[in-house]
Amino acid sequence: MHASSLAVLVLSMAWATAVFGAAANAQVKEVRLEGQVVDVVQYVSKGTTSVESLEATMAGLQRGNPAGFLVTATKKLYVLTMKDQTKKIKDAVLPCAGTKAFVKGVTYAKGGVNVLIISDIGSTEK
Repeated sequence: MHASSLAVLVLSMAWATAVFGAAANAQVKEVRLEGQVVDVVQYVSKGTTSVESLEATMAGLQRGNPAGFLVTATKKLYVLTMKDQTKKIKDAVLPCAGTKAFVKGVTYAKGGVNVLIISDIGSTEK
């Protein structure tokens, strides 16, 4: 490979890294969503929400079913995980099950799966 071709290749890679790296970083921002906590298995298979069947949702989450958050405005479902990996997801979401709730965190989507990494969660009801 000629030195000039190598230089063009290196500069092109540096430019692509800068442009696409900045674009990826620009997409990561915290959001605040309102909705309700759901047991993903029950919601996807039966359409059951925690407001409709709190007992079933609580039992499923305590068994280890994945926790989700159903956004009121869009009906979009997010699989939940904790930003602080030392905390258990069920401990954070169970107090909010059956209520109108909010979550703050960063969202990601890929292959039809929506994920929300929680930094804060709570009830919007007083």
